[in-house]
Amino acid sequence: GETTAWPTPDLIHCESIPERSRMHDWEIKPHRHGDLVQLLYVQSGKAMLKVEDRVRKVETASLQVVPALSVHTFRFAEDIQGHILSLAKPLVEQLETTLDSSAMRTARCYELGADSHYVDTLFSAIAREY
Repeated sequence: GETTAWPTPDLIHCESIPERSRMHDWEIKPHRHGDLVQLLYVQSGKAMLKVEDRVRKVETASLQVVPALSVHTFRFAEDIQGHILSLAKPLVEQLETTLDSSAMRTARCYELGADSHYVDTLFSAIAREY
């Protein structure tokens, strides 16, 4: 996994995909996180998302769930727009209990279709706050 410390006292951290991936020549090398779940929101542009052994080519608005301990790697086109939302394990556990859901335990990519504007609004608000 990444060796840098959690960057904030909050249980949420949000980064721009283009800002983060540009520093790494548009490719995030294979790694995993033991104590957090990531939600990768591709707003627009093209990406190759690999989580464990599943590879997904994304060309439309999509949301990729990256569970804790999942080995993942991403390759982005330079036109990529979107965010990576990292959720600390205590927050994920609380959400799972409150929502009676284990959706964040399984790697899955959701095409957003007509609902993408709702996710745009949500991620924009989170990015401003975190």
